[in-house]
Amino acid sequence: MLDQNIEGPGGAMALQVDTTRYQVNFSRIEGWLVAPATPDAPVVNAMKRGQTAYLLRTDGSVLATLALAGVGPMIDAAVGHCFPG
Repeated sequence: MLDQNIEGPGGAMALQVDTTRYQVNFSRIEGWLVAPATPDAPVVNAMKRGQTAYLLRTDGSVLATLALAGVGPMIDAAVGHCFPG
C-alpha cells in the first residue's frame, strides 16, 4: 500500500477481512508509506479469498468498506509483477 500524501512517520492500520482483523504495519520510505507483505502473508491470502474488507479507525469503527469479491486473480497478477519467479 502506498500513499505519498500522508504526513508523519509510519504506524499501523487495522484491516478486517470478513470477520478476521489484521494489523498492518507500515513505514515511511523515501516519502512513501509502505506496508510490506509477502505473497503468502495471512492478510494477503485473506484478501484473495474474502468478500469484504474494512479499514478501521483506532476506536474500531469502520473508516471504509471495500468489496473484495473476485479480486483474487488481480492480487495474484500484482504479486506476480512484484515478486517475479
